[in-house]
Amino acid sequence: MSKYNKKKRMNKYESLANRKKTMEYHLHGEGLFVYRNNTSGTLCLPKPTPKGQTRIEANAEFEGDNYYMSLVKTNMLKFIRELISPEEERKQKMLNEEKLILDQPATVTTKGAVEQVVVQPEKKKDKKLQEQIPAQANQPKKEVLLTEDPLEGVTILG
Repeated sequence: MSKYNKKKRMNKYESLANRKKTMEYHLHGEGLFVYRNNTSGTLCLPKPTPKGQTRIEANAEFEGDNYYMSLVKTNMLKFIRELISPEEERKQKMLNEEKLILDQPATVTTKGAVEQVVVQPEKKKDKKLQEQIPAQANQPKKEVLLTEDPLEGVTILG
């Protein structure tokens, strides 16, 4: 038996995870579009819409991603309009993935809860401009508290 004929043996859980990953890959779609059933009867969709519909009545409209464009090519669906383009959706996902300070878990030390604040970095100023700015403006700005309730999620024992 040669080393090229060996297949990786997977257990049940690995094969289920592998199958789930391939299904997600093949059923992936981006953007949000409005489609209309172009057939004379009820259409059973190959994947559920974002609202969970799998059956679309004749001449009924529904929202879906660009996965359904293959059904437009076969004339089963009619493309009506674009709500969110795939590029806009990718930009929204990029913005949502960036973590804010508020998204971080609360930090509690022996001295108490640590509060997260935003500190704006100081900008370099010209000497001439610094002389013209009054003394009040040169004082450091107050720190802004990002959480409304600093004791949120803290239980005091005693």
